[in-house]
Amino acid sequence: MIIEYHRPNEVEEAIRLLRRNKPKTLPLAGGTRLGQFSGDDIAVVDFQNLPLDQIEVVGNTLVIGSMVRLSRFIEENIGEKAIQQLIEREFPQNIRNMATIGGAILCENGRSELLAGLLALDVQLVWLPGSKEIRLGDYLALREHWETGSLLSEIHVPANVQFRSESVRRTPVDQPQLSVSVCRWPSGRTRIVVGGFGNAPQLVLDGPTGAGAEIAIRSLLRQANDEWASGEYRSEVGVVLLRRLMDALDEGKTA
Repeated sequence: MIIEYHRPNEVEEAIRLLRRNKPKTLPLAGGTRLGQFSGDDIAVVDFQNLPLDQIEVVGNTLVIGSMVRLSRFIEENIGEKAIQQLIEREFPQNIRNMATIGGAILCENGRSELLAGLLALDVQLVWLPGSKEIRLGDYLALREHWETGSLLSEIHVPANVQFRSESVRRTPVDQPQLSVSVCRWPSGRTRIVVGGFGNAPQLVLDGPTGAGAEIAIRSLLRQANDEWASGEYRSEVGVVLLRRLMDALDEGKTA
């Protein structure tokens, strides 16, 4: 039960609130996950008055404030077109108008195409206090035990890469049974991530090329059984999606 609501105007005040143990204090995360707060009495901190909604390009990096709303990616043509398409597929417009990129990172699970795409892009997260940087993959591994009192301030996204993603789902409005995201750097470095199941998307490959990707994706997805799809189905479809995405990158097509 939510017993307190705070909307601080200063980052320092927000951090002070998040460090409290009594009552347990959590970020509001865009206002899209209030339904999960049940049982314990908690306080929530709304960050929307904080100066965390900047967008700028620094060298080959797109620096995005954690409070940038998802709708802005589409309205202002921010970042990769494929990322904008993921946001449109996953979030209805009313949710996009409320939800933030930081909230998605804090709250979404393995069925989120956006979270899978960000993991493929190997984005860096910057936390206050101290401007500590951590890779998204490292944060997801620790998310359930992440230190209290930390505030996600920025997301650093590489701007000089090729990125594509595809998914399969039962109906257009369902979350995906399987998603595959591929990111390739000018050096040839390739990251492949799968989603559609579990608590977080899974990294299949991060290598100097995409060599061995089909074997790796089959091996990982064979174990991905749940009520939405079998591991056998996911492994077969995953290879098909992967081939399509790799061909699109090779040909420079928009997937």
